[in-house]
Amino acid sequence: TMITHLTGLILVVFGTTLFLRFLGERISLLLVPILTGIAVLGFLTFQNPLSVIIVYPFIAAINYSLSRPLRESLFIITSKSIQFSTKSWMDSFGQKFSKTCGSVYTILLQYLPRTIIYHFQIGFFFILIALWTTLAYFLGKKWQSTIDKNKVIS
Repeated sequence: TMITHLTGLILVVFGTTLFLRFLGERISLLLVPILTGIAVLGFLTFQNPLSVIIVYPFIAAINYSLSRPLRESLFIITSKSIQFSTKSWMDSFGQKFSKTCGSVYTILLQYLPRTIIYHFQIGFFFILIALWTTLAYFLGKKWQSTIDKNKVIS
């Protein structure tokens, strides 16, 4: 936990503003799944206690220091009713759904033969990160066009 918070602090102090100011919202949105994908690939490659100690705090720090500020900045271009509805959905259904999916994935891994688990995980996370990156690309594109037109999503 200390490593997570220390990494997050370093990223907040030196990274968040830097990412958003110099790279912009669109590129920063793409960095979150790409950096997460690199961390997951690193863990799957080494699969030892040291990789957990490095990867988990790194992913958590990315979430706290980059992903959350990006998510909040996306709300700037939305109406108050959409902000309320979206945040309520994310806090209730979104978090519960993601935890359920994680549990189902863990249970599913128990029934796979050990010989294919590694390949299954590589394929699964590659598809997941590719979909996430694609979604981030189109979300950033929509955000940029809305900002350029000086509109509000309602």
